[in-house]
Amino acid sequence: MTIKSPEAIRFYKIALKIDSFIKKRKTSLTKVVEIREKLNGLYEYCDNELILILEEGSNDEHNKQ
Repeated sequence: MTIKSPEAIRFYKIALKIDSFIKKRKTSLTKVVEIREKLNGLYEYCDNELILILEEGSNDEHNKQ
């Protein structure tokens, strides 16, 4: 299985780094909530991209048979 979208993986790693940065720093609660909402959207986007990629890969394998 190969991942065709390095963008999704890259964004996911960036989101993880931002999340850990927030945990280490003392940030106002409203700012944390705002950032977390954006991160959740980014995680959701990445998950959807990876799911689409995996589905495309399985369809390609099925079509070859």
